[in-house]
Amino acid sequence: MLLKPRPLKIVFFSSSEFTKPILDSLVQAQGKPLLTVINEHYSSLASDIQKPLNLPKELFTDQQLAQFTIELVGVVSQANKTLRNQTLVNPIAQTAIDLGLPTFLPKKLNREWSNSDFLSKGIDFGIVASYGQIISQTILDLAKYKFINWHPSDLPKYRGASPMQTALLNGDNHTALSWIEMTKEMDAGDIWLKIPQSISAWETFPELAQRMSVLGAQTWALVIAKILLANRYGWQGEAQDHTQATFCGKQTKEDAVIEPKNYTAKDLFNRWRAFVQFPKTKFHSTYFQQLVTLDWCVGYCLNFPKLVRESDKIIYTDSEWTQIKYNKQLKTFLHTASGYLEVTKVVLENGKKLNFQGFLMTK
Repeated sequence: MLLKPRPLKIVFFSSSEFTKPILDSLVQAQGKPLLTVINEHYSSLASDIQKPLNLPKELFTDQQLAQFTIELVGVVSQANKTLRNQTLVNPIAQTAIDLGLPTFLPKKLNREWSNSDFLSKGIDFGIVASYGQIISQTILDLAKYKFINWHPSDLPKYRGASPMQTALLNGDNHTALSWIEMTKEMDAGDIWLKIPQSISAWETFPELAQRMSVLGAQTWALVIAKILLANRYGWQGEAQDHTQATFCGKQTKEDAVIEPKNYTAKDLFNRWRAFVQFPKTKFHSTYFQQLVTLDWCVGYCLNFPKLVRESDKIIYTDSEWTQIKYNKQLKTFLHTASGYLEVTKVVLENGKKLNFQGFLMTK
């Protein structure tokens, strides 16, 4: 006898715009059998991602999973903030509202959760991705099965609020997406799925965040399926080695201002690509006589004398900047402690963007 499909009640917790692919994926899965979603997600993964996962075949065939349908019962996100009398709209919350999804925007989730109709009724799974508030054990216990957390680092490395920025800042060439069981201790839960990923030397935070979010959108159902079938097949999450844990915190606006001569060109480039979205990279420029923001950089040069010798012309040089014409194009370099950072755009204090590709520096 066929059992009547049971809705699998899921709540999505997020506040970051880059996690929208995960929200979109949950919306697209609404009403579908879980087994269908699992196979759709797995087939959407590139073959070089599929193979290292080494997932058991039962995950794609067990009919127990066909008895569940996906139901996104609500979205929990941060409340809108006000800055200089302007409302800063939370993009995930606004997307959920536009889609007609039940949405809960508490200032303090752990105090206000009972005001949410869909949370207070109990849920099957919580999916958390860059939400921004600590979730108490009381709320974790609302889930019949588990809360799972999308954490974009090779855990136990880089637990905390800024794993992708920290990987870029440190010049790492690899990372991972770790789907973990949420526990009271931050990012310390068992790992149910880990997906290794490389990082290119020129990848910026927005690019990496988008890629990791898309990967999360393609894999959340696989994690849920492993958990639902865990007892049947004796599966379990992998415990983290807590002795190897490293931590990273949030950045603040005060972290933006630096002195270029305190960095090598490579380190400054890594800093720029890590913080290009927030808090950005700024310094007091003697040439512009004001605080400027590095808006866009394209790389760095360690063998600068050779580049200058091969250039068409030196347009400008001082202790801070050198601008040359190379193959009929302007190239502008910021001096660092070791090497030269190639900058294409800066932003002045009044908000004006200056494109070096069309700006001739003069004495």
